[in-house]
Amino acid sequence: MHMASEFQFDVYLCYSSKDKPLVRRLAHRLKRAGLRVWFDEWNIRLGDIIALKLDEGLEQSRVLLMCVSPNALASGWVALERSTAIHRDPANADRSFIPVMIADCEMPITLRRYKCLDFREEVDTAFEELLSDCQLGTGEAPQAVMPLLENAPKKKSWWKMWFAPGQRFPGYMVVGEPFGEGAYGKVRLVRNATGQLQALKEITRERFDDMGPYDREFHGIKNYKPFSNQHLGLLHIDHVNRNDEDGYFYYVMELGDALDPGWELNGKPYQPRDLARSCGEAEGGRLPARECIRIGIALLEALDFLHQHGLVHRDVKPANIIFVNGRPKLADVGLIHDVKLESELIGTEFYMPPPPEPPGTIVADIYALGKVLYVISTGKSAKSFAELSRTLVGKPEFMRLNEIICQACQPTAAQRYQSASVMLIALRNAQSQLDADHK
Repeated sequence: MHMASEFQFDVYLCYSSKDKPLVRRLAHRLKRAGLRVWFDEWNIRLGDIIALKLDEGLEQSRVLLMCVSPNALASGWVALERSTAIHRDPANADRSFIPVMIADCEMPITLRRYKCLDFREEVDTAFEELLSDCQLGTGEAPQAVMPLLENAPKKKSWWKMWFAPGQRFPGYMVVGEPFGEGAYGKVRLVRNATGQLQALKEITRERFDDMGPYDREFHGIKNYKPFSNQHLGLLHIDHVNRNDEDGYFYYVMELGDALDPGWELNGKPYQPRDLARSCGEAEGGRLPARECIRIGIALLEALDFLHQHGLVHRDVKPANIIFVNGRPKLADVGLIHDVKLESELIGTEFYMPPPPEPPGTIVADIYALGKVLYVISTGKSAKSFAELSRTLVGKPEFMRLNEIICQACQPTAAQRYQSASVMLIALRNAQSQLDADHK
């Protein structure tokens, strides 16, 4: 535990690089007033590992000043530093956290419990108040709390905590509660060592009756990972780890677009924008035919890539399609399977072809994608196929798409499109026809 006199710096400046001119002026004023200031421009040299230097600065500083602005609240590094300060051990009575508003913005809920200094005008009275608060506690801690501080557990840095032996997800800090849960595991929001938010799915052995399905799930991810960053329509997997002693494995993926873009600033939990939720927000629960075609083309390009590499998805449905930077991607990749191997009866009812057709085939994926296009273009459930509303029957744009949907969802496998590339040609032709009609 640091005593107040043991800190190397009085003040650590946390800010967005876009606000550097103003923060640089503040740093110089604090330094001229006699405070020891940690400012990245002064304390990080060429060749330094930035994450380590930031960690050292946080650990060696008594007061963390967060310069609050729209730029700062959108910064991954600032969010990381803010959480480090806010969640310090309560025994760290000799540390303090001061938000300093330097530009107009709405204060996030997580920061509203702190008294904030208004420094938007950089007036002398505001600086004097800040200086006074920063100078408090520069001496030793009061004698009454000395025994408490001496006996308190030592505070570990986030860097050391994330990579310490015994950590469940080394290198990743869990943020909040799981935002998704399926039959095989939970999906969590995590922050990696660079401050980037990602999604982490944990699969536990206890959810399986025997090791067979558990191992197949792991090998499916293992086989998919090398291809995941080779196509824009596939969800990228950055890291896979397995702990056989404790009976779990996990993989870390790119994070989907948030359903609420302002979730962090508003203090709300993260929820991904998937295709099912996007349709739920649309009028009538359905998307325009042209948008459905665009989405279908993007997904078929990804499916075609998977199929060409001998893999099938096995669970294509609206809830398993998320948007990343506005692009639809095939998610929930844990069921991806080698097309040459026999597949157990797995998938989602009404998106699987009718029995006795086996699952886990290329044409089964095509059937599922046809059902996806039906659901998002009609607003009906997959179970309702092939019901149509009267308002859609008279629309030429929809009827062109509907022809493709009907062939993709033929109950007999031989009557469907036999490859994603063939269905892709059909959708592109429909798109070209619609474009020509609108000229």
